[in-house]
Amino acid sequence: MKRLTNTHIVALRLYSLGQSPPKIAEQVNLSPTRIQTLLKEPLAVDYLKSLEGALDVQFKGLYTKVIKVIGDALDCADASIALAGANLWMKAHGKFVHKVERRDLTAEDIIKKIISGELQVPNRIPRLVGEDLGEAYEEAEFTVRPQLQ
Repeated sequence: MKRLTNTHIVALRLYSLGQSPPKIAEQVNLSPTRIQTLLKEPLAVDYLKSLEGALDVQFKGLYTKVIKVIGDALDCADASIALAGANLWMKAHGKFVHKVERRDLTAEDIIKKIISGELQVPNRIPRLVGEDLGEAYEEAEFTVRPQLQ
């Protein structure tokens, strides 16, 4: 391929926006195979890299605005806004690890969190016979205090 046509450029822009090759093929009247081939062409790869580079420059241009907004939030008289600003700053700098005191969770809460993927099931589930349940649950990823009769 010696140059990108307008159709190629439109297809590559659609791809950069997250469109799937079959959808792009429909929109630009090319076959899905042709779109797949286009995406492998060195000119197309370079064009996609240039689009990504331009977006990166725009994104980096927002840093100053973001820092100002967070700084303004930190100085705000409204405590909830100031705390939200502090939270953003801490997360942005990797200083914030949110931990939930899992002892306060009910069994229903834990099940919901496991189903949603928020909690992982512990590697080791205690046996009911011959093992101290309290100690075993302490070692688990979350803590549950079973009520034994």
